[in-house]
Amino acid sequence: MNTNEVAKILGVSSSTVKRWVKHLSIEPARNSKGHFIFTKEEFSQLEHYHNQDQIQSVQMLSHPNNEEVEKLKLKVNELELKLYKKADGVASIQLLQHRNELEDLLSIVNELTTRMDHLETQLSGTKKPPAISKPIALDTIKSRRKRKRKITQIMFGL
Repeated sequence: MNTNEVAKILGVSSSTVKRWVKHLSIEPARNSKGHFIFTKEEFSQLEHYHNQDQIQSVQMLSHPNNEEVEKLKLKVNELELKLYKKADGVASIQLLQHRNELEDLLSIVNELTTRMDHLETQLSGTKKPPAISKPIALDTIKSRRKRKRKITQIMFGL
């Protein structure tokens, strides 16, 4: 049985199996390419280690008096609180920046409105009506047919 088969049966990755081999000091045989070939005894050792590891993980998580677990929970809660505070700070800064940009845009709009009002009053103060341009009609433009030029005229510029 090779490393991938053992990993698939145990439900872990092949690198985990390799790590367990080093940890347990198991020396399985190798094939011509250098890959591990596990015997039934070696597989049973790995399976036993895997089962023990799962039991320890469950015990560690289910044991309420474990100080390490409680410390980890407190640390996670502290980190989450810091993360939320940081996110709130970033959002507040972004809102202030957007507000400043909106105020700048509002002042520009007000300035343009004032200038436009001033120009309208100047325009209404003049007695001359604004110049009216004639509309361009396409049917009034006469199309001229270009006469064909002979090749000698083209070549000699005649």
